[in-house]
Amino acid sequence: MLFGKSLIISLIALPLAFSSSILSATTRGVDTLPPFHANYSAKLGLSIGGEASRQLSRLADGQWLFAQDATALFATVHETSRFESDDSQVIPKDYEYLRKVLGKKRHALLLFDWDKHLVTNNVQDRPWKLAIKPGTLDKLNYQLQLRLDLLNGKTKLEYLVADGGLIKNYRFEAIGQEQIDTPLGKLNTIKVQRIRGPDDKRKTLLWFALDLDLLLVKLSQLDKKGKEFSLVIKELNNKQKH
Repeated sequence: MLFGKSLIISLIALPLAFSSSILSATTRGVDTLPPFHANYSAKLGLSIGGEASRQLSRLADGQWLFAQDATALFATVHETSRFESDDSQVIPKDYEYLRKVLGKKRHALLLFDWDKHLVTNNVQDRPWKLAIKPGTLDKLNYQLQLRLDLLNGKTKLEYLVADGGLIKNYRFEAIGQEQIDTPLGKLNTIKVQRIRGPDDKRKTLLWFALDLDLLLVKLSQLDKKGKEFSLVIKELNNKQKH
């Protein structure tokens, strides 16, 4: 038995009076976020468990690489997003997705051409092009853009994301502060909710740690049938700790 489609989606799409020690009037860009490597425990329902890891690193050419890996019984998902940054804006260059389930593979590669304002979607070696607007993100690095926007004091967040051959609108709202228990101890967090349509029964909540430059430390998602998927940080490299 696998985690199920809703778990894989959660791992991928992975979604106030702020602390003055974290936020400032100065705009913060990706350069202000330290590289990190974090490991998470994942759970679907009451019994099915898995693992996930997320890593942000600076490449030799000055670009950034954001990577995520997830495992669930016989399924693995590997994602990478290579991007540049301009002040507080993430600018995607390419996004790659590879899923393996019981020997079957699914591969997708997105290449962003900002001179022509096009993204080439190559899924299973069948490429097609899609027009994009400035600020369009991929399914992984929009999470970093959300984090940067929170650090810059924004509470209502909206993103254009190249997702499944379409440009989708992802909307979020910061709804308060909350202290949560994790394997790293008690963490003071900003709680963020994804905004969906009024008839959408899905619910996604994310917690970003105030003392860790708003690193994602917890995610909870209910699917249309009320089944919960959760993700909680369990390990973090020393570079990210304060």
